[in-house]
Amino acid sequence: MTKKWLGIDMGGTFTKLGIVDGTGKVYGKSKFETKGKQGIDDYVERLTYYSKELVNQLDMEWKALDGVGLGLPGFIDRKKGWIRHLPSLGWRNIKIKEKLEQSLQLPIDIDNDANVATLGECWCGAGKNQTDVICITIGTGIGVGIIANGQLIRGQSGLAGEAGHIVIEPDGEPCSCGQRGCMGKIASATAMVKEANRQLQAGKETSLKKCSTITTLDIFEAAKTQDQVATQVIERALTALTTVMSYLTVTLNPGLFIIGGGVSHAGDHLLNPLKTKYLDITQKMMKKDVNIKLATLGNDAGFIGAASLLKE
Repeated sequence: MTKKWLGIDMGGTFTKLGIVDGTGKVYGKSKFETKGKQGIDDYVERLTYYSKELVNQLDMEWKALDGVGLGLPGFIDRKKGWIRHLPSLGWRNIKIKEKLEQSLQLPIDIDNDANVATLGECWCGAGKNQTDVICITIGTGIGVGIIANGQLIRGQSGLAGEAGHIVIEPDGEPCSCGQRGCMGKIASATAMVKEANRQLQAGKETSLKKCSTITTLDIFEAAKTQDQVATQVIERALTALTTVMSYLTVTLNPGLFIIGGGVSHAGDHLLNPLKTKYLDITQKMMKKDVNIKLATLGNDAGFIGAASLLKE
């Protein structure tokens, strides 16, 4: 009988859950509001409730699960099972593995959310059967996961892949990591929306002023009509993103970049200009065998990849 695991993808706004087996099949899934500001104990209590509710809905027994994998949005010490820092929630130095094992009474494994999304896409999605892959998720922040020679690269302290904190504008906006002008402060969905609003407040003429609340999809829609503000916002973001992709290319020699996260829903309106700019700035020999694709698992990538931590 194939093993079954509970995969959990904790986001700043929602936590996604899924029951996944050893073939990558998803038996069922759900989500709930993270509400991280209510604290870790409240979160563990609600996570336990919703996890068991999902299992009950599937007419399964809790003891039929072989373990739980959890992806977390921040700096993780996987070996110790600790949260070092989740910037979006303000959580620091929490023994998350110990707390969950006490509450769920199952083996627990944890990792960074970008790492588990990468594992998910390389197991069942756009990176299947690929050995050298870099997955970049563009949402509230930017996460990067790296597969080299078929293995997820975590680094000495488990912090490999934090390329969203490569500094692009040294005098730019302060980042929660303590630096200024990080790529994530320029190319994330949050950063793009902030820049569009800044242009609006500066009195720039743009169709985006019709939006009650600007989203990145609004920005990409406006760019289709040659809206100057939208075009400039996207150009700035893609310059930062592809600069980092170029650095990663000459360092790691990947065969594939996977672009995921909420911004990837812009589809070819993101992918085509991104490819053009990447090819313009990347070293000739290194770029010739690199493919760039959109992620295919959507919001399921995180919990599928989290479940696969037990498979590892």
